Amino acid sequence: MERMTAANASVVGEGASVTAIIPTYNRANYLGIAISSVLAQNYTPVQVIVVDDGSNDNTREIVAKFASPVEYVAKENGGKSSALNLGLRHARGRFIWIFDDDDIAEPDALRKLVIALQENPRCGFAYGDYDLFAMEEGKMQKAPVRLPSVRPEDLYLAIMERSFILQQGMLVRKDCYEQVGSFDENLIRSQDLDMMLRLARRYTGVKVPGIMFHHRQHTGVRGSKASPVLAKRSVEGWVKSDREIFGRIYATHALRDFLPYGPSPGELNEEQRFTCLLQRSCILARKGLWNEAAQDFRHAREVAWKMGKTRLSQDQTSILRRMFDLFSYAPHTFESAAEFRRALGEMRPKQLQRDMRTAVLWSLPFSVGAALLHRQYKNAGRFICVYFALATPLAMARSLFSPSFFSAGLQLLRHRSSDLATDENRKRATTPSAA
Repeated sequence: MERMTAANASVVGEGASVTAIIPTYNRANYLGIAISSVLAQNYTPVQVIVVDDGSNDNTREIVAKFASPVEYVAKENGGKSSALNLGLRHARGRFIWIFDDDDIAEPDALRKLVIALQENPRCGFAYGDYDLFAMEEGKMQKAPVRLPSVRPEDLYLAIMERSFILQQGMLVRKDCYEQVGSFDENLIRSQDLDMMLRLARRYTGVKVPGIMFHHRQHTGVRGSKASPVLAKRSVEGWVKSDREIFGRIYATHALRDFLPYGPSPGELNEEQRFTCLLQRSCILARKGLWNEAAQDFRHAREVAWKMGKTRLSQDQTSILRRMFDLFSYAPHTFESAAEFRRALGEMRPKQLQRDMRTAVLWSLPFSVGAALLHRQYKNAGRFICVYFALATPLAMARSLFSPSFFSAGLQLLRHRSSDLATDENRKRATTPSAA
């Protein structure tokens, strides 16, 4: 592809200067590839700031191999958030691209993101998809990531449920970062989710089609020098930080903020209150805040009794079906869910309880299957334990034999067949033909 220079910058627009920030800590073995992929963009950043967060490997020597626009900024180790905040203070571009030191950018990513923000001046950020990769015998083995299709008005709620927008695949106006405040330096993990939530609550995002970057899978240590996180303990680190983030959200957000299709400007009616309580309970359960989720279920029971509600709506069913999907931390923390289990058992009337129990169970068989498919046997065991802890014979039958369950199963099989075909085509494309 042709590199975007001053001569053809008009394709993007005037004043579309980009600063890329790459925080790094002891990743010299990956860092050079990440920097090279940022510099190889066909719309080149005016500034690439590598913030060295107290590395004791040869990071400085790796960065020294690159000329302008790469800049090296060193600091004492304080964690990724402090590195990002320092990088933002040095940034000169109108747009900010935060990129990880172990990933690889697609050559056309930055041009697509810049154009999206230029064409949508009311949007604060643009974002795109990514895939996963690992290096095996010198070859990049990729795996697709199926991201949810989200309505713009539901983006904030969707990110609360699942952190599916990653900073490496998004471009943000610098003044948006200035308005929402700095990265939380008390968070060892999930600082990107915390920032993403603050941005999405205040600004509209625009989705860009295509893969923006390739997300490396490896077993290196995460976190800071003071609080290192082993790869096998990553979920524990995320759960701890997410509980802190969503504890704050629970304490500071109004119930109306959890209404699908955007928050209600006025007073909620009883049906809306019930929906918001289910949505907030689902989010809290996914993050391991079980006592708060149980409290919302009990409030929902009171609202349902007051309005004579006996059945779930389609939207309410969909909310509860997402509680235990493959991306939920709920199975990892389910030992703390005793109050939630009691609150579900106390739900009245009985017909409403059956609907809710059936909806909560619905995704668990798919999660078990997906975990087994990816050889995540411990996760599969967790999902199975949750299933039998919450199941009743009637709820199991209603869940497993519902038309929607069969339809979703067929759709997953089609996706899996498509993924296998894609993987096979990639292997053929990278295998030398016989002479």
